[in-house]
Amino acid sequence: MNKKLRAVGAAGLAAATVITGLGFGPAAANAVDLDQEDAKASTTQHAQLVSNGLDSYNFGTSNLEAKSNSTLAEARAHSRWFNMPQVGGTGTISDDYGNCLVSAAEAAITWAKCNALPSGKITQFTVTKDGRIAAGNLHLATFSGGAVKMTASGGGTYFSGDAFGLPFSVKVDTRDVATQSAELSGTAVPGAVVLVNGTQQVTADATTGAWKATVSGLKLGETNHIPVSEYVQQDGTWNQKQDRVADVNFELTNLTAEVDRGTVSTEAQVTGVAEPGAVIEVRDATGKLVSSAPTTGPLGSYTVSIPAPNAAGDYPLTVSQVFAGQSIGQVPVTIPYGAAVTVSTPSDGAAHNGGSLIMMGFGAAGSKIVVTDKSTSEVVGSTDVLVNNAWNLSTDSLSDSEHKLIVTQTSAGKNVTKQEITINPGKSTVEEPTADVRFDADVTKKAVVSGGGADGATITVKDGAKELGDTTVEDGKWSLEIDPIGAGKHTLTIEQTGIDGTQTTTVVADYGDAVAITSPSASTITPGTITVSGTGQNGAKITTTVGDQSAEATVENGTWSTDIEVPGSKTPATITVEQHSKGDLRTTAEVTVNPDGPQTPTPVVISEPSTNTYTPGERTVVVGTATPYATIEVRNQWNTVLTTTTAKGDGSWSFARQYGPSAVYTLTATQTRLDGTTSASSPFTLAPLGAFKPLKLETPALNATYQPGEAMLFRGTATPGARIVATSSWGSKLFETRASQTDGSWATTRAFGPSATYVVTLTQTAADGTTDSITPIVLTPPKGHQDVILTAPKAGDKYTPGVPVMFTGTATPGAKIEIKSRLSGNVLTSTTADADGNWTKSRAFGPTAVYNLDIVATDPDGTTSSTGLDDFGPATD
Repeated sequence: MNKKLRAVGAAGLAAATVITGLGFGPAAANAVDLDQEDAKASTTQHAQLVSNGLDSYNFGTSNLEAKSNSTLAEARAHSRWFNMPQVGGTGTISDDYGNCLVSAAEAAITWAKCNALPSGKITQFTVTKDGRIAAGNLHLATFSGGAVKMTASGGGTYFSGDAFGLPFSVKVDTRDVATQSAELSGTAVPGAVVLVNGTQQVTADATTGAWKATVSGLKLGETNHIPVSEYVQQDGTWNQKQDRVADVNFELTNLTAEVDRGTVSTEAQVTGVAEPGAVIEVRDATGKLVSSAPTTGPLGSYTVSIPAPNAAGDYPLTVSQVFAGQSIGQVPVTIPYGAAVTVSTPSDGAAHNGGSLIMMGFGAAGSKIVVTDKSTSEVVGSTDVLVNNAWNLSTDSLSDSEHKLIVTQTSAGKNVTKQEITINPGKSTVEEPTADVRFDADVTKKAVVSGGGADGATITVKDGAKELGDTTVEDGKWSLEIDPIGAGKHTLTIEQTGIDGTQTTTVVADYGDAVAITSPSASTITPGTITVSGTGQNGAKITTTVGDQSAEATVENGTWSTDIEVPGSKTPATITVEQHSKGDLRTTAEVTVNPDGPQTPTPVVISEPSTNTYTPGERTVVVGTATPYATIEVRNQWNTVLTTTTAKGDGSWSFARQYGPSAVYTLTATQTRLDGTTSASSPFTLAPLGAFKPLKLETPALNATYQPGEAMLFRGTATPGARIVATSSWGSKLFETRASQTDGSWATTRAFGPSATYVVTLTQTAADGTTDSITPIVLTPPKGHQDVILTAPKAGDKYTPGVPVMFTGTATPGAKIEIKSRLSGNVLTSTTADADGNWTKSRAFGPTAVYNLDIVATDPDGTTSSTGLDDFGPATD
């Protein structure tokens, strides 16, 4: 029949881990002497049968049966105890109840009473050195289902443990308190794995079974119980076989502590013994480290000095020894520092007429008492505290003024306590200081604090906790110049010291208001010259800067105002205002504006040179006007860029270069305004000197009004030496003149009237016969009275703060136009109607006012007319 064995072969046993205590019960399994191995001396032994596969063995209903288990502990719990021969011996195997194992070849193992064993059966068994139970050539074998037989095949079942000559032992070789480690060694099944402390494993020698391990991280001040287990591998699984416990004693020397109170000149000490090499730490009731010291000598003695707490009464402390970074053992101690010093005579605030002062009080017996005058730090008396804890003394002579007396007690352990009393509080024989503050009209001069005081005393001037300076009183007077300390009122403290205590007074230094900007606000403005205004200290000098521009002003009646140019730019501009005010104080204010607001467009014009000529080989300056801060690009008729420049704040621009030698240039200027809009000038002719020049009429306008009987001025430029002739629409010559041979200028006068309208043609004829003309020039007689009319802005229009508003209208030619505030009657701006009765004027408003305006026209003969514009306020969106 086929037998399915669960036995482990010899090779499997050699690789298995022997587990402690397989045959000797819990006591034998777990108790390990540090210096001895377990041993048996009798011919029999008492043990449990547990196989390498963790099978346990017990009696079933009629036969010995095996049970599979997961752990060694489980196997032990299920296994019966047997009495069997020692390793190599032969004899019966019986339980504790007199039942002996009985078997036959290839038969199940059963049992019978040991005193009535059957004949012809196997009743004698040998415990082999390789861990088996044999009878001749038969071996105990375990089969599937738990059957147990004596068989000659398969090699049989292997057992482990001391009962089979495979002991598991542990001993402690060395211990190192400093490193908190121990060296362990022992024997196990050859090749077994030994698990130490559950955290590390070593493999037993494959031949001898010897093993070693180092265990670290052990606890000081106690005995460490280190579990050690033996594991054997079977069918790919490691099974625990035996275990032991190694005891490592790391108990340290008991800590002792005694207190020495010390003396008035020496600190208290804590002395005692501890583990040699330990550090002694002393901590207060809050756990704060007070002092520490190492042990010395082979006995671990120590002395720790205790800094005084400078407080009265008992000082509870805890003494501990620190070894290898661990605090082990604590001893509480108390240092009695005794009572604090008290003063019973005189009472605080008592009066004293001068001379020696009798003082009495209480403290700690044997302590040293010292009395000092706080104002001078001089010792004025000293004594010792008597055995009844009382003290008394007479001070040195004291004046009848205020004295703050500090009574200091130094007791055993250099412990210091203090009490302060004041006699004659507030009383002084020293002249009190006086003070005044003066500011010079010259703002560059610093403020001067001066006054009276006690001769020889030191005067210290303070602004709060900050010292501004000091000086000495001479002939009862003192004076100190101080650095500026900021706008507003400052209460200065005047301290007088150095005579007898400290005397004080106060005085107010008023530096006045700091500078502030009220207009413009941080906003978008129209570039150009703007008004910056604000508030400040009367008489202060104001400097306003924008870039490299600066302007000056003076504060009057708390306000100031100045005009300054803010060039147009897409980059914000910072307006900085510095005020230099009394006492040499400087304060500043800033506001940032965006100088790219709406502008009144101005056409770009080339106006110079007025002669329209250039001198070949020489630099000629070309001048013109445009919208302020516009970018100007000038090109010639061949589209060549001659220059790119920027119009100034007044709209003017210019550039210089050479021309020639004989070309006639036609120049065109194109402006690009800040808002990106563009416009181009009329062509401007520039010819070499001596060449034909276009005829120009500077005055009158092409449409003008003449005054009957009065000479009207005609003026302009033409080709040098040219003949200038004016003719009427009726063909009559009105006048003739000749242009200057030098620069081509010409001028003449002629009267007209009384009521005709003249259409004039003006013609020049150059020396070479070249001609050109200006026509028509319309001259009309004066119109009658015309009431003033406002054409813009209209009712309901609003203004943008800071942006000029263009006012336009009509009136009697030559009438004076005034735009007035109806509220105040003030003239806000004015202009004059032209010869056609047209008038125009611009002005900025704001920032928030709503205006009611009257526009008044006064004719040349005194006749007046008016119109109005109501509720003219700022735009709200």
